[in-house]
Amino acid sequence: LLLLAGGAAALFWALNTVVWLEYIFNNFDEIDTWIADYVIDASVAEEAMAIDSVAVGRMLVDNPAMQVVAPPARFNVIVTKNIFGDILSDESAILPGSLGMLPSASLGLDGPGVFEPVHGSAPDIAGQGIANPFATLLSTAMLLRDGLGRDEDAVRIERAVERVLADGLRTPDLGGRATTDAAPAAVTCAPS
Repeated sequence: LLLLAGGAAALFWALNTVVWLEYIFNNFDEIDTWIADYVIDASVAEEAMAIDSVAVGRMLVDNPAMQVVAPPARFNVIVTKNIFGDILSDESAILPGSLGMLPSASLGLDGPGVFEPVHGSAPDIAGQGIANPFATLLSTAMLLRDGLGRDEDAVRIERAVERVLADGLRTPDLGGRATTDAAPAAVTCAPS
């Protein structure tokens, strides 16, 4: 699942995929919000009509909020506003087992973007050695692939993370005892 938040520019990342655009108005009196939603919707529809391989649908945000954890394979890409993207990405953490497993990217049309774990910096557990670093490592893989065009390097990181997890290494959020430092050290040593 690729969750794209922030507007119509995100559609360019959705080529050759199925795209679902949430469409919701919380308050019709807020004309600026309505205009922003309409512009995003019109831009997505216009782009989609020009690309045969992209199917676009609309849902109120409560529907994908349920479906993203029920049959998540239904979605390849979700394009939504930032606030709904934040909620859906946090909810999606149930799929891999922890918010500490989700990489993210804020992408624009000019430049590599910003790549970081969905969970941010986790200041509530700073210095305790219990933070899950896998999302940071996987965000680095996203940077390499989507920001710098270095697919082979991205695959090496992803395979190393998969191997370490398959071998049973778990941080506390995943029910294990591995420390924040032990996880990347194991990934560095893992064959990719």
